[in-house]
Amino acid sequence: MTTDDIVIQNTVEYVRGMLASNDASHDWNHIERVWRLSVRIATEEHVERMDCVVLAALLHDIDDWKYTGSDSTDRARAFLHTQPLDVDKIEFVLKIINGIGFKEELGTEKDAIGAIGIARCLTYGGHKKRVLYEPSVPPLMAMDKAAYMANKHGPTLNHFYEKLFKLKDMMKTPTGQRIAQARHEYMVEFVERVQAEVAGLL
Repeated sequence: MTTDDIVIQNTVEYVRGMLASNDASHDWNHIERVWRLSVRIATEEHVERMDCVVLAALLHDIDDWKYTGSDSTDRARAFLHTQPLDVDKIEFVLKIINGIGFKEELGTEKDAIGAIGIARCLTYGGHKKRVLYEPSVPPLMAMDKAAYMANKHGPTLNHFYEKLFKLKDMMKTPTGQRIAQARHEYMVEFVERVQAEVAGLL
């Protein structure tokens, strides 16, 4: 086993333990999907530092503000410093993690759209006891990150307009753009179908 293999194995064990009590929208299965998709994109885009991509994919939700209440990388940083990694590599992994979220791309954003994205959105909305659909409450279309983080009670379906429909245009790589476009189209079809059924048209 190489040092990289040992670090990844240690990271997997750490993350599985940390996310054991999370709901299904941000659980270990989500991490595995992000891991696989990140490796696929990095491979197709000829990224050289695959070990850093994998570590970032594994650790990207450890400090998720939706669960910790804090927008930081403190837990990821503390864990990485327990591993046989040089400081430059640790900082590079944290830089990747810091780029994930409202405006940036890694495999995690593709897991937020498409069929899995729909399932995760509905799961998280149910976990937070949000109403599914309320036509009298319009989506908040012009939110910055702070407003997005503060918006805790909007209908679940509004999240598609407020964030998920915007993600395909934030992808930076040709591979990411191609994957995101197909998943985006599926989401649009789903939301239109929900609205038609609510209106009694179907």
